[in-house]
Amino acid sequence: MSRKFQVFETSDLKVVTNRDTGEAEVKFLNEHKDENGEKLNLPNLIIIAIPVFQGGAPYRMAVRFRYRKFGASVKFILSIYNPEKVFEAAFKEAVDQATEETELPIFMGSPEN
Repeated sequence: MSRKFQVFETSDLKVVTNRDTGEAEVKFLNEHKDENGEKLNLPNLIIIAIPVFQGGAPYRMAVRFRYRKFGASVKFILSIYNPEKVFEAAFKEAVDQATEETELPIFMGSPEN
């Protein structure tokens, strides 16, 4: 998708001034369209599967997909949705695996105050 992705941008500036008070309202309107002039229709959430820990099992994660137009180029932004939940599941699996394979007790500490 990123190899063929094009954004066509139109920008408008709207200024409304109240002559009695001198107040002004300025609006910048940017509109992004595809090559046919249609509204862009992109997924805003995708699912990926990657290991949380090196060598570990892949975990399915929801990722917010966004883009930003900078001049003539487009930058893609991926941010993991609720990464703490995935980390906790992967950590629990790693602890369970260590307990099973070593047959030793696991000690969980607590943060010092």
